Amino acid sequence: ILSIQLALTCATAVAFIKIPSVNAWVLENCSMIFSITSGLLICICVILLLQFCIRRISATFICILMLIMAICMGVNVSVIATYYTELGMTDILIQAVIITMTIVLSLTVFVFQTKIDFTFLSGVLFMCTMGMFVWSICVMCMGWQSSYLFSLLGSILFGLW
Repeated sequence: ILSIQLALTCATAVAFIKIPSVNAWVLENCSMIFSITSGLLICICVILLLQFCIRRISATFICILMLIMAICMGVNVSVIATYYTELGMTDILIQAVIITMTIVLSLTVFVFQTKIDFTFLSGVLFMCTMGMFVWSICVMCMGWQSSYLFSLLGSILFGLW
């Protein structure tokens, strides 16, 4: 499911960046990012409140809320990617995508290949190690810029989600 969400987010970001009319519309409507982020936060709060306050919730309802949250997150990432592209920082986007995809793939392989229980500590340590490893390779190939640190932190934060 996470791989599908990541692929759809990448496809949406490419559409927002490459289609001139969508790109211009996003850049003209700066308030869009606040609207999408608000929708994302509302979905997260509703899911958390429903899970903790009401024990008997329809799984279908939770799946619908999570789908809405995933769409909001994909559009949010796409809007941010559009702004970064406009500022000429596409290399940071490429680096973040490479690191995030490696983390997702590594975590998937880790879970399927080991008999280790996927506890918080071992999974996070493995994810951070893979993120740092791929990030260091990207920095060696692309050179160092202080803004590259944000791509690493963003990728690790996505992995923690």
